[in-house]
Amino acid sequence: HESDDPSGDPQRVALDRAAMHPRMYRTVLADRRARLAALPLDRQVRDLGLPVLAILGGRDRLYPSAPTAARYRAAAARVVVIDDAGHSVNVQRPTEVAELIREFAGQPTPG
Repeated sequence: HESDDPSGDPQRVALDRAAMHPRMYRTVLADRRARLAALPLDRQVRDLGLPVLAILGGRDRLYPSAPTAARYRAAAARVVVIDDAGHSVNVQRPTEVAELIREFAGQPTPG
């Protein structure tokens, strides 16, 4: 299956995990999972009461975009799915993500 890593390195996930500090690994994989189970992000978005932009990758293998987008839309977030990106959409499509954020924030595009 195709990697979400834009470099195409099939070992990238393993290398990134090996380079991660053990406490961060626990925070990302265990603590975060427990916090999100208690208070999911879509509920946090709804409770925030502020405009929220959710940018999702259409090929995200960790969080499938269709149900994730539906949850965020139900929480009143603006959702943009970048079809040909995976989980790390900000790494894979940085220019497009920056433009979406600028537009959402009401800032002009440079240049």
